[in-house]
Amino acid sequence: LAPIGRGQNMLLVGEEGTGRRNIANTAIQTQLSLGADGALCFYACTTPTCVSPKENVTLISTKKTKINNEETEEEAVVRAAESIAIASSACSMAEYWARNHGKDTLVVIDTIDNHKAFWDYTTKALVDVYGLDSVVQEDLNGSASSEMRGFFSNLIQRSGRYNAQQGGGSVTLLVLVTIPTAKEDDQEGGTSFHLNDFEGFHPKIQSRIHLLIQQKIRITPTVLNKLGITIPPRTVEEHKRTNSLRHVDDLISMTDGQIWLSTNMLPMKPLVDPQKSITRVGIGADTDCRADAPALRNLVGGLRFELAQASSLEGATDVASQKQLLRKDSMLLAMYQEDDTKRMLWEECTCLLAARMGVLDASIQAGRGVGTTEGKELLKQLLANVQNTVAPDILREINETFELNLVAKKALESSIQSFFI
Repeated sequence: LAPIGRGQNMLLVGEEGTGRRNIANTAIQTQLSLGADGALCFYACTTPTCVSPKENVTLISTKKTKINNEETEEEAVVRAAESIAIASSACSMAEYWARNHGKDTLVVIDTIDNHKAFWDYTTKALVDVYGLDSVVQEDLNGSASSEMRGFFSNLIQRSGRYNAQQGGGSVTLLVLVTIPTAKEDDQEGGTSFHLNDFEGFHPKIQSRIHLLIQQKIRITPTVLNKLGITIPPRTVEEHKRTNSLRHVDDLISMTDGQIWLSTNMLPMKPLVDPQKSITRVGIGADTDCRADAPALRNLVGGLRFELAQASSLEGATDVASQKQLLRKDSMLLAMYQEDDTKRMLWEECTCLLAARMGVLDASIQAGRGVGTTEGKELLKQLLANVQNTVAPDILREINETFELNLVAKKALESSIQSFFI
């Protein structure tokens, strides 16, 4: 859904507690498990609350000073400036190994939020000293000016793969971004909107809101999120969240892709939102490069569309819709992965192939679905069966070539079918 190749940059977007750091640390542990073939890992711990990774990772961190509600503006700015220096230092170390020793490197920035805080402070300082004419309008209303884009590009664009003349290594960048937690709004008396709250929105959106109101549907943030409509800011917290989401959109336009985590995906793990997570791979015709495994591409082609279509059918009772919803749940079960665990490529292929074959459908119908102990145990036993019945050379070839050829696919299918007989 959102693969990342060496030399690319990727945003990990989500609210606190959605598992962004778990994904980053799992990526690190995966590289460490590859030994000499893995990337050198650097962790820029830019906040006192970040969790340091385990051994064999170069850690660049700020002072572990507890942040309290009485932190002065000056202290906050100093902390933000330290964060910028830490992120830059981590990239510099990675570039040294990539350019001087030809090493592949992975840099995790935890987080980039302080960069925005520093930019906002400098904007405010310029206005205080020189007046409103000293900054562009975009900086005043929270949008992305060309100057701000350049400021963030100085960090984000440090990822890349160097040619042989420049050392031959690579710098891959994972950048964590925090969005404020959305308020609970489904309870009686929670936040709801009226047609006049959408003044200035596109006429098609206004017509859609008007139709919902006519149907006596309460317009809450949850309803708007499901429809993909931007929430109008009505409180300070909502305004802050709206600005944060706007900033994320600006960052997305500068990066190679993003993994968006959302609690709406519960009980799925990781909480990856397939509609908002995507990779944009831009390579030249003369560049030998790929960001994903052909083995997976052949198994999940069209998956994003299938999941979106099935989600729109929630509550439908006709046979065709129920079948599509069942297949969606089977695919989500196949992709379920506990925090701080990693899968080999052959394991991922096995689970996805089982879902495509329809052999997981009965388990879903029996209540052994996503997040259940029975569902997790089922996949564990399936993988153990495949490992014991398929030739090790076939599994090793899948991992090393990233391909799932006809012989390997038939071997996996045979093992899967024997398990479910």
